[in-house]
Amino acid sequence: MNAFDFELVGTRVRIQCSDRPTFDLLWSAYGHLASDGDSPDLIYTVGESEPDVFRIQKEGRRAQEPAETISGRGWLLALLDDDLVVSLQHLHPELYFLHAAVLTRNELAFLFPAPAGSGKSTLAWALLKHGFEYVSDELAPLALESLKVVPFPRPLCLKQEPPSGYEITTPTLTTERAIHISASDLPVAPTSKGLPVGGIFFPRYHPEHAESVPQRVSTARATTRIYVNCLNALAHPASGLAAAESLATRLPCFELATANLDEACRGVCQVVDELIPMRTVVRSTRSDGDASSDPPENAP
Repeated sequence: MNAFDFELVGTRVRIQCSDRPTFDLLWSAYGHLASDGDSPDLIYTVGESEPDVFRIQKEGRRAQEPAETISGRGWLLALLDDDLVVSLQHLHPELYFLHAAVLTRNELAFLFPAPAGSGKSTLAWALLKHGFEYVSDELAPLALESLKVVPFPRPLCLKQEPPSGYEITTPTLTTERAIHISASDLPVAPTSKGLPVGGIFFPRYHPEHAESVPQRVSTARATTRIYVNCLNALAHPASGLAAAESLATRLPCFELATANLDEACRGVCQVVDELIPMRTVVRSTRSDGDASSDPPENAP
């Protein structure tokens, strides 16, 4: 049986495949994270039972779960990705999980929370062309005390080809659901360490929203936008609302229309480049403090 181990958010995962094509498919998604280790927290056994039909079974800290049958490579990748996200929430309830893209610039992380279909993955791909580095296009696990985000470098997934000027020039895996770009094939290797968050942008796509300059939003509005994109709100005091308000209060928050992708990217760059000196000053004033509460580079 073909197998490999990797680590995400301080959790060891093992994938076992009964056939080589399935192994190659899952390796293309998670192989860049491969590492040696013992005693995995999660074990997935996957195999192709008939052409383009897969069976997947999970073992973990809870009892072994019944096998599922799923049709299509894209749906297999989506199911595995979704199950990993849910499992990580159960294993790390101390983290605040946002449905968000995450990019970094000058050792600061910037979050782009938005519901599915809002164009955040396309925006993430475009910003890589403007000097940002990749962390995730899907999940932001946050350590609330230190305001650091834990990396989740799954493949960047686009539902359609990006517009002119942002063409994909790297190898891809195209399935019936998405265009998958492995983190190992991105222009710059993704960061592997937790970084402090410098700000939050709420992307929204509508063809009539031509004005793409980021607009600062109030704490109340930002709290709402953060809260509706939280995946594990009930794991936190006050059902996660207090944490959302804390983030909205402690971080600069902006709304961003993305219909004009090039203009949106330039607007983000301008705001981020203005924020970086301010955040650097704040970090330097805290450099002599106790950093024991910070998460390890790959764990909460």
